[in-house]
Amino acid sequence: MSQTKPLINGHAHNDYWHLRPLHDAFDNGFMSVEADVHLLKGDLLVNHEAAFTRKGRNLTRLYLDPLYRLAGANDFRSVYVNGPAEFILYIDIKQGCPDILDTLISQLQPYQMILTKWHDGVKSEGAVSIIVGACGKEEKWLSDSVRWFYFDAHL
Repeated sequence: MSQTKPLINGHAHNDYWHLRPLHDAFDNGFMSVEADVHLLKGDLLVNHEAAFTRKGRNLTRLYLDPLYRLAGANDFRSVYVNGPAEFILYIDIKQGCPDILDTLISQLQPYQMILTKWHDGVKSEGAVSIIVGACGKEEKWLSDSVRWFYFDAHL
C-alpha cells in the first residue's frame, strides 16, 4: 500500500457525515478537518445539528483518540509518516458557549503530548493544532498561562 501524501491546503468540511470521519479525511491526505460540536449532557458531541447527535459520536472518540494514535505511530511529530506537523482540527462550536471551552480544556489535557501549545505566549509546535470557533467570551482563556488552541475570532 502506498503512503498517503499530505495535502497541505486540503480541508475536510463536515467529514463527520462519513462512517469513518477522521480516517476518510486522513486516507485522502487532508491536513485539516472540521468538527461541529455541541455541549450536551457534559460531553462534546459531534454533528452539525444537535437533534442528530448520538452518544458515543463525540470529539474524543471520533477525533482526539485517533489523532493521538496516528501521531504516536510517528513519534508524536506528525499524524502522517514523515509528514508535516500541525494537522489542524477546527472545532466549530454549535451549542454550549462559553461553558464548552472549560469542557474542551478538560478533554484536551490527556492529549497534551500531540498538541501545539502556548506557554506564556511562546508557541511550541505539535503534531496537531486546534482552532476553536469564537463565541465572544475568549478573554478568560486567552489569559491562561498555558493554552492548547487558537481562536478563530470575529474582527
